[in-house]
Amino acid sequence: MPSLPQVAAPVLVGVRLPFKRDVIAGILRGGLGFDGVVVAEAEHATDLGDDAWIERSHFGGAAGGLYLHDLRRLDEDALAIEATRGVRYELHLEGGDYRLWVRRYVPSAWGAVRGRTASDSAWALVDGEPLGAGPLDERGEPIDRWAWIDVGGPLSLSRGAHQLTLRPREGGYAIDRWLLARDPGFEPEGEGPRETSADP
Repeated sequence: MPSLPQVAAPVLVGVRLPFKRDVIAGILRGGLGFDGVVVAEAEHATDLGDDAWIERSHFGGAAGGLYLHDLRRLDEDALAIEATRGVRYELHLEGGDYRLWVRRYVPSAWGAVRGRTASDSAWALVDGEPLGAGPLDERGEPIDRWAWIDVGGPLSLSRGAHQLTLRPREGGYAIDRWLLARDPGFEPEGEGPRETSADP
């Protein structure tokens, strides 16, 4: 079973954990989970395409203590959408219109030139197609804390199997969780609802 890569750093503490296919199986089998919402921890990917995301535990307040971090690029330019394979989540849905939310962290400083608006975005794709006309987020604020970002919608998805892919773009950006909600008025708070389990 593949593992998330571990990177040595003087301050940041790396954590390695195998993929939680048993957890994500609830999304594969369970449709919407509960209350019309599917929730997953970012580190519980169905498949790790490459080592673009690193599992970390440095930023306090992450649900379950772990998250995925774009750790590698302190001074490089933002990545193009095709530069990495990112992480992939396979899910089965009842079909309909959904909104995608991502719980993310933007650091105020990251390396010599990143932080704030230079560390505030990633890429999201559904079934291999980019969401929207550009990267997700790019809002800058809030910084140095976890916040839910409405990626937008509605996403009109048919009943059956789909794939959500998250790819890094700017160094320092971190993702804790994501969720899909059918209720257009739903807005997650705090850590959000409990993760969709294998036995909802």
